[in-house]
Amino acid sequence: MTEFDFSEKGLLRLAEKTDRRLGEIAAKPAIAKIMSEYGMTTDPLARGANSLYEHFLFLLRCQMTSDIAFGAISNPGSFRLSLELRQKGASQEQIGSTFTDDGRAYQSGSLPIVGRIIPWLVWKTRRLLR
Repeated sequence: MTEFDFSEKGLLRLAEKTDRRLGEIAAKPAIAKIMSEYGMTTDPLARGANSLYEHFLFLLRCQMTSDIAFGAISNPGSFRLSLELRQKGASQEQIGSTFTDDGRAYQSGSLPIVGRIIPWLVWKTRRLLR
């Protein structure tokens, strides 16, 4: 497990990395097209409303990790889906669960815990038999 650097330099590096990734995502033609369809500003780092940066923060508030949020906005299909759900007024919980494995499993009616317990039991049994 990596430790997070909470120093001022560490936080600045994280902000620069986030800005760089958002810029790279916004430079994709398919993403830029979707941004223009939804009336988003062309500057991905604009801190105001209706920008890629603001939508990224919204996805983080939907209990997504930054990796999942970056994945949701870098894939044109997922990006469009997240914007549509937000526009339709879906709750943050609904939006967050749409993009996570546990959320999709829960929505489909299967229990996410079963998918984790079985491999763990197999692993534990194999370790005991060694």
